[in-house]
Amino acid sequence: YLLQALSPQNVSVGEWKVEKKGNCSSIETAILTDPQTTANWTSPNSNVSSVEIR
Repeated sequence: YLLQALSPQNVSVGEWKVEKKGNCSSIETAILTDPQTTANWTSPNSNVSSVEIR
């Protein structure tokens, strides 16, 4: 699975706390491999009130 967190302005924000990360279209991407089923995301340096996880 590939996961991305985007602000309403369609900008990558925060960071994923996972073993494997990548960069897809200049967006930080969490890469989950089988059998991983969860990922943690945090945005300690941002005032973004909501993000879209896709």
